[in-house]
Amino acid sequence: MRRLTILMSAALLIMASAVSAQVTLYQTDFENPPFSAGDLVGQDGWVNHSGSGSLIQVIAGQAVQLVQGGGSREDASIDLGATMVAGAVFEFSFDVIVNGTAPATTIYFAHFKDAGTGFNGRIFVVAANVGTNDFTFAIGETSSSTPAATFATDFNFGQSYTLSGSYSFDTGVSTLSVDGGTAIDSTIQADPSQGMQFFAFRQSGGNTSMDIDNLSVTANPLPVELMSFSVE
Repeated sequence: MRRLTILMSAALLIMASAVSAQVTLYQTDFENPPFSAGDLVGQDGWVNHSGSGSLIQVIAGQAVQLVQGGGSREDASIDLGATMVAGAVFEFSFDVIVNGTAPATTIYFAHFKDAGTGFNGRIFVVAANVGTNDFTFAIGETSSSTPAATFATDFNFGQSYTLSGSYSFDTGVSTLSVDGGTAIDSTIQADPSQGMQFFAFRQSGGNTSMDIDNLSVTANPLPVELMSFSVE
């Protein structure tokens, strides 16, 4: 992947009237170039922001693999080159295959991140609604490690799903849909006015793994504070 970066003032604001379409902040299929099998951190701008063990891997295929379990586990993030301000909405999509054993341990594995420890749009895997099924997905905000809303539909280990959703600066609400279906949202945990700047992957305790591919993060055509603008 070739990226052209135009550096801009950190104080520059692009207003809605000046933008006619969504802006792609980051997009990758984790393939060569610039990725190769091995540690994700250090490739294409990904950095470690927590944890020192069980490093996140780019695997042959290509995809990023998150493995939940005991001990210290790495979390990694990518700077989107933009910080949210009033009116901004960040949107994401990616493909994911979840593997593990039922019942799945509740764990959030991807989220937006600010410059510190504010994590919004937390995307969870949780135990299935029906005990004999594999798992389901859920969404939550930075105020809780318990999801705000969970899908009533259960999903299968080993099957690829496309997750998409958003976080709104003004409302503090995140949404999540699976394969373009009806979205759930985090209204009951709304966490507004958080200046998200990164997209992140998380590993922690649990009994599942996630293979993630085709990540895309965009900004709604509303105000954002730009540090850089990337053109594929």
